[in-house]
Amino acid sequence: MKSGFASSFVYGLAAIVLACSITLSHAQLDPIGRAGDELRDSIDHATQALSALIDKGDKAAKERLEQLQTIVAEATNRALTEGEAAALRTLGKAKEYTDTVRAQAVEDLKQIVRDVDCKVQVSLLDSLPALLGSVGEVLNTNQIRLKTPVPFPEVETKRSCRYLSIGCPGDPNVIPIERPFDRTYLAVRKRFLDSLEEVNDSTPAHGIVTSYAFLSDFALKTACFLEPDRDRWVEEHLEFKEKAKRWRRVLNISIE
Repeated sequence: MKSGFASSFVYGLAAIVLACSITLSHAQLDPIGRAGDELRDSIDHATQALSALIDKGDKAAKERLEQLQTIVAEATNRALTEGEAAALRTLGKAKEYTDTVRAQAVEDLKQIVRDVDCKVQVSLLDSLPALLGSVGEVLNTNQIRLKTPVPFPEVETKRSCRYLSIGCPGDPNVIPIERPFDRTYLAVRKRFLDSLEEVNDSTPAHGIVTSYAFLSDFALKTACFLEPDRDRWVEEHLEFKEKAKRWRRVLNISIE
């Protein structure tokens, strides 16, 4: 996938910015180090947004990513030869430019979501089975049962509350489908994030990546059904997409 290009881009720039931080004198380390950290964060966020555009087939996004790489690399290399005040200005301008690139990429992504992802309106209930895939099932017209890729040991090993019944406090993996749909999304998100708190040495690595990838897709679907707050859900889509990619890189996992 094209994300390999984005990954190498991030690693390359990170090395340059880090070099800028550690090459300067000890007296300069703190302010320059902070500026370098802020620039690295901006680079990560901009790359995340541009990578999402590349994944959507935006050919111009790759060129914008390459241009960003060139401009930031030139700025950080220049900062290595400058005094503290000049270097801080140079890194600050590079961060400002990077933030501008990211903001425009996010706006472009939102437009694609509006024009492409949400153009074909499929009813919520009809779209849920395919969206849930292996991580859940639709029980009826107003409930879904989740099967988080990272299991809850205390829940998965007990069958007494597998189904709702009199005397049972309820299966925490059963989530009501509510209107507005953001209530359902928030409940599902909480359940998945809670499950990720259960990660330990025996947790299947694949489950971590799958969890974040699903949350990214689920946030995007939520954006289609909640137009007034669409920007918020697109931002969450990007956030979880980036977390999934980072875990893929760490664990060397590929999910189609």
